[in-house]
Amino acid sequence: MNGNGVSQLSVEHKPKDKPRPRGASVPIPVKIAAGAIAVQTSVKEAAETFGIGESVVREAKNSKNLEVREGVNDALERVRSLALDKLLSSMCLITDDKLNEASARELSAVAANMSRVVERTGPRESGANVQLVIYAPQQREEGSYQVVDV
Repeated sequence: MNGNGVSQLSVEHKPKDKPRPRGASVPIPVKIAAGAIAVQTSVKEAAETFGIGESVVREAKNSKNLEVREGVNDALERVRSLALDKLLSSMCLITDDKLNEASARELSAVAANMSRVVERTGPRESGANVQLVIYAPQQREEGSYQVVDV
């Protein structure tokens, strides 16, 4: 209360969170970047990073728009290329001298990590897991057939 017996009321204005841009209002470069990040992390994380709706990110990640789809694929290829360059640089730092001085445990860890690198960076063949099943007809005994004497 103030000196006149009237209570004072303080009012604080808090603006609402801005609505997240949707679909057509999001520029294509932002969609491309968000789609590429969503492939590497999650749709939710990409949406929060760019301040756009999850539906926009999901649409960009699996876009039917050729420009967006190619942009996302190009961005991912640049990321893969950079990662592969860094991987190769780090592998060059693993010299024979360092391996000769390493313990058995360290050598097994290096071998395991290198095998994962080879597995993950190699080409993936979609037909590699094809299973061929051939069914042979059931064999019957001669006695199960009707005999016709001529």
